[in-house]
Amino acid sequence: MRKIVGYILIGLCGLAWLIIAALPFLSLSIAQAGIWATALLIGGEISFFCGVALLGKEIIQKFKSVFKRKSPENQVENQVENEPERH
Repeated sequence: MRKIVGYILIGLCGLAWLIIAALPFLSLSIAQAGIWATALLIGGEISFFCGVALLGKEIIQKFKSVFKRKSPENQVENQVENEPERH
């Protein structure tokens, strides 16, 4: 049950961002759009962090593996280690 609620909360965060992207196309005044964007941004971030807290360490590791960048130094080291020795 905890996992289901966690994934739903993270999904709500994504939905909030989609609604924020759609706000300019709605017939709202600038002030109303600003209020809605702020409320959706805060609500989305709160739901994201609550979802991550419910899902725990495994989701954090999944996010790290998805967003981990390989630095150029690591790529050079890996290439040198994987090359066969030439005589």
